[in-house]
Amino acid sequence: MDISTTFTTHLLLIANAAMLAAAAIAIIRFRQQARRFEKFWESPVGAAMAETEALNAQSKAAPDPELARKVSELQGVVWKLAQKEPVAEQAPKKQLPIDNAVRMARHGASVGELIRSCGLTIGEAQLMRKLHGKSAARTIN
Repeated sequence: MDISTTFTTHLLLIANAAMLAAAAIAIIRFRQQARRFEKFWESPVGAAMAETEALNAQSKAAPDPELARKVSELQGVVWKLAQKEPVAEQAPKKQLPIDNAVRMARHGASVGELIRSCGLTIGEAQLMRKLHGKSAARTIN
């Protein structure tokens, strides 16, 4: 044999060995992945997923006529509600005690009147007069 034939033979042997090694690694990885899948499907999460898939497949195969009737009724109710005129979405806004105190202070109520009418403390009543009283309104404008 000449050198080129020997070289080619050795090159083919090396290439075959490399391909066999790559195939062996791929098989090992495939087996590891298969074991991971088996462990997952045996775990509680995997079992629950499998059960859910089975229930979904069963419900798609044989739909429940009672459920279909209820869904139909609900769709009718929703359609009727969509056709109705919208009712006032909110009741009129209730006035808060603080709003009453602000209004009274703007109209010139005294500290004593604010305390008696709105249940404020002396400090709160004085603050209302300073913030919202007639003299405060003139200085802001």
